[in-house]
Amino acid sequence: MKPNNTQHKSFLWHLNFEPFTRHTFYGEQCPPFVTEENKEAWRRYLKKVIKKHLKAEVMNTPEFRDIELQIREEKLLRIK
Repeated sequence: MKPNNTQHKSFLWHLNFEPFTRHTFYGEQCPPFVTEENKEAWRRYLKKVIKKHLKAEVMNTPEFRDIELQIREEKLLRIK
């Protein structure tokens, strides 16, 4: 599918819980209270919470700006 506005790149986000194996090379390990029985409830809950925060005005918060600064510093370190 081609984006309507070629000046703007679109992004997708996806939240899922996968079994942890010794071959897993991405993601973060969940706390032990996330189980096979409740992982879908956690996925839906976190998706709902993320949607509340995934707004342009969040970019003006100190927490977001701190993370942006941290990312810029990490990029500079990799360049050096």
